[in-house]
Amino acid sequence: MTYLRRKFASSESDDVLSASAKKLHTASSDDVRSSHTYKIIEFVTVFTALSQILICYKCKQSVHFEESGQRGLGFKIVVSCRCGHTEINSGPFIHNGFEINRRIVFIMRLLGIAREGINVFCNLMDMCTGLSQSSYTKIVEHIHEAAKSSFKVLSQKAVQEEIAKNIEHGRPEKHIKVSTVHDGSKNADFLLPIYENLSREDLLERCLGGHTQNANESFNSTIWRLTPKHLHSGQKIIELLACIAAGVFNEGYNSILRLMNQLDIVVGNQALNFAKNTDEARVTRQNRMSQSETKAARTARKQQQLEDNQLFEEAEELLYAPGIAD
Repeated sequence: MTYLRRKFASSESDDVLSASAKKLHTASSDDVRSSHTYKIIEFVTVFTALSQILICYKCKQSVHFEESGQRGLGFKIVVSCRCGHTEINSGPFIHNGFEINRRIVFIMRLLGIAREGINVFCNLMDMCTGLSQSSYTKIVEHIHEAAKSSFKVLSQKAVQEEIAKNIEHGRPEKHIKVSTVHDGSKNADFLLPIYENLSREDLLERCLGGHTQNANESFNSTIWRLTPKHLHSGQKIIELLACIAAGVFNEGYNSILRLMNQLDIVVGNQALNFAKNTDEARVTRQNRMSQSETKAARTARKQQQLEDNQLFEEAEELLYAPGIAD
């Protein structure tokens, strides 16, 4: 698998911006829809109360509510009266399944929780028995394909951006630099060019400011947050989460929202606001860290320390001057 990252600052004024700020600068949520919401209710309490205050507009008789057709977390609400009965889906229905089932698998996978954890949650919450193995496997396959497709688009976008930066800085247009994770063994012929590339003087000079980061380490930590090291996960799960992590690493939670739309998981205002606030907090946090490590900041702190030391020395001279005790 290969993931790509942008490596060049856009201008001299961006020197103090963090890597996160630069990566998220071009992220967009244009494809996000925001007309959806979920609430947890206790079925008997709510619908018993509704049956006591509602009547059918046709027969003018009271109505009764029941639950049927349970499929994972989704079900049908049956509304009955003297006229007959009507069935209402408990939520959106997509591709012969309830959207809530695909949603909970996707979200729980982001939290590092698999089918067993989902079923524990559903049963202890008295919601349902959970998801069957076949249903869970089909949903994971859908997420896997969508994640790979999203990663492909992200990679193409990163390549085009780096080509544009190469042209801007007068470098060869096709001189693409990527961070890679390779399957199989590595040999000396492969490692030597990488070692030489990472030892370039111009690259090492960029580390002097103290505001660089190990991108591979940061990327790996993003993966491990999605699938903890101490929990076993299969190849397909690791692969799809690596694709998701590449999106989060480069474009923040906007990439999660776009992937949800690709999976026909409707994005509501709560998810949209969460993604926006999370990405803004990430930029603010990383900018603060970067600014505290810049050369200008270190120089200012050193100057302040010198001034403080000078002040202390002057105070000591006053305290120990001749005749001070007289």
